Amino acid sequence: MSLIEDLAADRLLAIIRGKDVEASIATAIALVDEGVRSMEISLSSADALTVLSEVSSALGDRVRLGAGTVLTPADVDAALDNGATYIVTPAIAPSISTAVDRGVPVLCGALTPTEVLTALDAG
Repeated sequence: MSLIEDLAADRLLAIIRGKDVEASIATAIALVDEGVRSMEISLSSADALTVLSEVSSALGDRVRLGAGTVLTPADVDAALDNGATYIVTPAIAPSISTAVDRGVPVLCGALTPTEVLTALDAG
């Protein structure tokens, strides 16, 4: 299934944002063990790329794993290199075109009609 189909079916996407790497990893594993199938590791978390990598290694295809607060093209590359399969942006950001060019789904934050249209135009 696609990301959108998974989210429509599950209606839940957990967001992991923490200050403690081990606690973030343990939280992600516990959530998946209890049935959560989609989650985002926020890049604003402590050592987020390590958390992303460890969760990806530990859970594999048991979770649809994304990276959040992805703002730059370098963030996209780092997130994908560490196991993310989609990205989340808080707003229209330079990361969007990089992710779209790489064929990666993007959940883009948009509030106004102009932002929504800009996000749609970006792919």
